[in-house]
Amino acid sequence: MCDLNLIITQTETAFEGITPDQLLCANDWSSWSGIPDDPLVTDGYFAVAQWNGIAWQLRNLGTADVCADGGVPADLWPALGCFE
Repeated sequence: MCDLNLIITQTETAFEGITPDQLLCANDWSSWSGIPDDPLVTDGYFAVAQWNGIAWQLRNLGTADVCADGGVPADLWPALGCFE
């Protein structure tokens, strides 16, 4: 279930010039980073998604307050690499 390719496909977060990496999973949550292929051209991101029993649903994506604004339970922050 915690597969980066599946999560990227289901959350529709495949962006040109950005490589998804650093997947972490805890309970029904996942987090990953979008690493820019060329940081001078594209910005990266941090994202969180939640398994809804059928598919991964993107909860938030950005560069600040991603976990807090995405509703990630605070006790999962360390396992998911959240910091804010």
